[in-house]
Amino acid sequence: MKKVTIKDIAKIAGVTHPTVSRSLNDSDLVSPKTKERIKKIADELGFEFNANARRLKTQKTETIAVILPTNFYHIAAEQFFRILQKNLIESVEENSYNVIFQTSENSFTGESNIKKVIAQNQVDGIIIASNNLKKEDIEYIQKSKKEHLFLYYKDELEEKSKYFGVDNFYGGYIATKYLIENGAKKIATISSNIYINEFYDRTQGYKKALEEDKIKVEESLIFNREITFESGYEWVKENENIINDLDAIFVQTDLMAFGVMEGLKKKGKKIPEDILIIGYDDIDYCKYFSPKLTTIHQPIEKLAKKACQELINKLEGKSENMEGVVLRPYLVKRESV
Repeated sequence: MKKVTIKDIAKIAGVTHPTVSRSLNDSDLVSPKTKERIKKIADELGFEFNANARRLKTQKTETIAVILPTNFYHIAAEQFFRILQKNLIESVEENSYNVIFQTSENSFTGESNIKKVIAQNQVDGIIIASNNLKKEDIEYIQKSKKEHLFLYYKDELEEKSKYFGVDNFYGGYIATKYLIENGAKKIATISSNIYINEFYDRTQGYKKALEEDKIKVEESLIFNREITFESGYEWVKENENIINDLDAIFVQTDLMAFGVMEGLKKKGKKIPEDILIIGYDDIDYCKYFSPKLTTIHQPIEKLAKKACQELINKLEGKSENMEGVVLRPYLVKRESV
């Protein structure tokens, strides 16, 4: 059987060879209608487009690297990063790009994975979803001229146009405000010092809401824990002396909140009758835990889609600059408040 060529497609479509080539390469020089018609003819004829040859010619890999925190496998934040990964994969593949995930450094040798993917020319662009990058890694990315952006975690030295995140201050504020609106006066919060900026902002939002309602901010009611179910459960055991005095607890991750609720149930506390609980993240389990967890939803899907599209537009020359964005989380009302 004769191999189908671009010339064959051009003859059937009634267009020039360059038009067929441009259409198969998704060039903006060809109208969407013409591209769709030519691609349909190519599919019907069983034409095999040599993507590798195109990459050699354009010097593009059509691949984006996503850099995750080195220790994210070990901090029980898998649920959050699983959702983030899922949405990044969908957003990148929707644009016909490939995606690879790397931690910022090799967990055995300590060598930089970022330098490796850049030096080996494995990727066209980089999405940094990690807050523990070394200064030399960021400098290496900048010197390489690789297009990059920061997703969820901010580097203060970079341009705002390269930051795509969530307003954690606002999330902490609306969580606490909702507890106050439901009659709570004495409110503890369980934070963490693993991701300093993220949890610091949520705690500042918590303080702001209390101050607005003339409720004294008590530093003794602000706790730092690992972001795990177990740490939430243990927190209840360690703080039995104050729990009876509390009206509510703002737990700054859903995983910890589940642990707190389980610990409170073991102590005979009813939620929300005896104490109000609100979480943060809106992971899938919130809808199935009993009682269903009231929480703050992080717009991860929207954020991932926006970040990927801005980076790809820049890579393809469709825009001169990226437009960073900070999205606001929102309250999801369920049964624990």
